[in-house]
Amino acid sequence: MSTQSLGDIEKMVIIVKVFIISAEHIKLNVSNFKVSHTDLVLSRVKQTIASPISNLLLKFARYFYDGDASKNLLCLCGTIVSLYRQNRYNIPVEIWLQEDHPLVAPLAYVKPISNMYISPNALYVQDDEVVILSYLEFWDHTTTD
Repeated sequence: MSTQSLGDIEKMVIIVKVFIISAEHIKLNVSNFKVSHTDLVLSRVKQTIASPISNLLLKFARYFYDGDASKNLLCLCGTIVSLYRQNRYNIPVEIWLQEDHPLVAPLAYVKPISNMYISPNALYVQDDEVVILSYLEFWDHTTTD
């Protein structure tokens, strides 16, 4: 058994409040999150959760930026369906909404489970699990849904 400092454990273990997905709980989470466009964020979160290609939950959790900075952010976590070589895969993801969302793109990550790995040749996912898509890179809140 290895010994780790309390700081390391805090960074590895994120305690979150996962709410039963209902319109009222989503509204409460989004309303408590200090965003500048609450109605738009609420609408997009509901739309994303209701999508037939996703199985996502909304949580409010601590996000750790590069370095030591961290913030409590909204996160859509769960799986999205991906078709690859005529096979259907449920890809585990985390989509983090920053306080100035939708003015800035969400932070998207693939979160592989123990029997998965990210190929070094992956076109859309970096080694650090960050999703790289032109949709996110060239985010335009006026035309992006």
